[in-house]
Amino acid sequence: MNRQPRALLSVLLIGVIAFVAWRWWSGARPEAEGGTEIVLSESSTRGGTLTSSLRSEPRTFNRLIASDVPIELFSTFTGSKLVRVNRATQDVEPSIAESWTVSDDNKTWTLKLREGVTWSDGTPFTAADVLFSFQAIYDPKVGSPIASSLMIAGRPMAVASPDPRTIVITLPATAGPGIALLDNVQLVAKHKYEGALKAGTFAKEMGVAAPPSEFATLGPFVLKSYVPGQRMIFDRKPR
Repeated sequence: MNRQPRALLSVLLIGVIAFVAWRWWSGARPEAEGGTEIVLSESSTRGGTLTSSLRSEPRTFNRLIASDVPIELFSTFTGSKLVRVNRATQDVEPSIAESWTVSDDNKTWTLKLREGVTWSDGTPFTAADVLFSFQAIYDPKVGSPIASSLMIAGRPMAVASPDPRTIVITLPATAGPGIALLDNVQLVAKHKYEGALKAGTFAKEMGVAAPPSEFATLGPFVLKSYVPGQRMIFDRKPR
């Protein structure tokens, strides 16, 4: 057999394998008995229950001192950021900051915060909470793993607040990621945790033994209950 027929046979064989694989993937295989069909829709439905599983236990609910999978899940449901990076498009989108401007030298960002936002305990969210969050992140006594991601040329950002709804962040040098860096900032409640930061005990706040009702969070959900080794239950934020 010369090379040309042999190559043609190889192409035909690959085509047959690809067709069989496509038929299997597209539904030629029988459905499992008692299986559940998942239907995707472009429109959302309010309400309902989502149940999932985790392979590990949370060591804390304080996002400023941990970054493992359980605390990331907790933060996704209960937390909020100044801006967020869309993981599908990589675009920077508004979050607690509804808009922002960037200086010509790309080193100063001025962010306008949303109006009417409250913590889960009903306390109004203001620029003072943002200043406090950066203070806690950069505090060496806290030892936050987030701090290194918010250092530019080995130096921290300068954060100021000219009014309760405005935040001005100045970088010590230009940074490639730009304002997407703020996707790393986890916001914490000044009225709730300022005393602990001053006392040097902030890293012990929001431990797994603390009652979830004592947490002050910003996200769309609150932690309703946690039973170690069994479950975490989240409920819609009441405010």
